[in-house]
Amino acid sequence: MWHTMNKSQKKWQKGFIKDVLSKKQNNKETFSRIVTTDTSFLEQKEAHFPAAFCKYYAPTSDSILDVQQQRIWLAHPSSFNDPFECSIGCDVEEYEKRCLLKYIKENGYIDTSSYEECFTSDEYNRIYNSSTNSEITYHYLSKLEDYWSLMWDLLKTKSKSFHHKIYEFRRDARQEAETKIAKLRNINIRVACFSEFKRIDGFSKNIQMWSHYADNHRGFCVEFDLSFLKEKTEYTVDDYQYLKTKDGLILLFKYNNT
Repeated sequence: MWHTMNKSQKKWQKGFIKDVLSKKQNNKETFSRIVTTDTSFLEQKEAHFPAAFCKYYAPTSDSILDVQQQRIWLAHPSSFNDPFECSIGCDVEEYEKRCLLKYIKENGYIDTSSYEECFTSDEYNRIYNSSTNSEITYHYLSKLEDYWSLMWDLLKTKSKSFHHKIYEFRRDARQEAETKIAKLRNINIRVACFSEFKRIDGFSKNIQMWSHYADNHRGFCVEFDLSFLKEKTEYTVDDYQYLKTKDGLILLFKYNNT
């Protein structure tokens, strides 16, 4: 992860992720597998890679040893000062809605003859077309129904037992979403942070970076020359394999220069 002073470069990462995921054909295809089997993605990423990185260090013996021994410390996101750093989330209501639609369909709760113990086809379609985005649904030009308000109105017309059944499912769906997010937040990942500046003297003038990451101006900053990574090299994937470890799944791959 790196901090950049160039605002024009902040959006390419989202576009890159979107391009990679657009190539996904099924659930078995992971992000890393798509990237490593399609070298055009490596070239696309390389075009945005900076010629140099800067890293701020606190004045400790470990920091000096890291520089001397050419090693990088990778920290767990839970150790960061900012609790929102590397934090992920999801639209819990949207997750609930999608799970509910699947639940209704799979359990045969669509029936026009007994609306108190099920949903009619029209009600199902209204739920399907509703939105969980309140900014959209409450806009004066919007024609979309709000999912939460719609469910409140529909369940008032149902029997007490059916109402309770749907309520319990929706509650469990929300809990499931929150549990999955909690597991992803605690996944075994490590992060190293770097900075990129447009000018060679940019790192010395950025007071905020020195304050936060160099022990309030008492530390030092190291520049890493990455220009050799920008040299034109054509890559072809020769072989790759998966190695299972106790920490998880690691993708190993190698390249042959052509």
